[in-house]
Amino acid sequence: MLACVCRENEKQRMTEICRFPASPPRRADGDFDAYVYDRVEAVQAYWLKRPEFGDELVAAVAGTGPPVLRHAHSEGVLELRCPPMNLLTQSARKDDGKFDAELAKALEWHKEYGTHDQDRALSADGLTALGPLAVSCLAVQAGHTITAESAHLPTRLLRGIPVNEFPT
Repeated sequence: MLACVCRENEKQRMTEICRFPASPPRRADGDFDAYVYDRVEAVQAYWLKRPEFGDELVAAVAGTGPPVLRHAHSEGVLELRCPPMNLLTQSARKDDGKFDAELAKALEWHKEYGTHDQDRALSADGLTALGPLAVSCLAVQAGHTITAESAHLPTRLLRGIPVNEFPT
């Protein structure tokens, strides 16, 4: 997700990141739910324009149901992790209006989650809507127009304006 936000516009670098298979970490894992890897594979398929994108996205969404979650709290998954998958669907459909409506909902859910208590409000998860921001950055790169605004969606990052850039 960070690579999407950081505008790894060098398509080669983003492509290299997306070609790294999620299966080795998945096999070694014991701390993350399966939907995490399915979501990574869906983003990879989206970026690489693989035909299995839809199947990967369906698997990721199916893995977020409370009965199948082993590690994550369902509230956080439903309010923070599912909305980016909805946004990815709308971006793939090239529906700016629906994307913007889903983004507005995602930002509202993020705000509700992030302001639940003081600890959340000051946490990384509470301050920035990273998932929606990442998918929105992909959408902007694909030519979508984003009109939704929120304190949780940094405009400079969304527009690809460098912030304290340094050579890598």
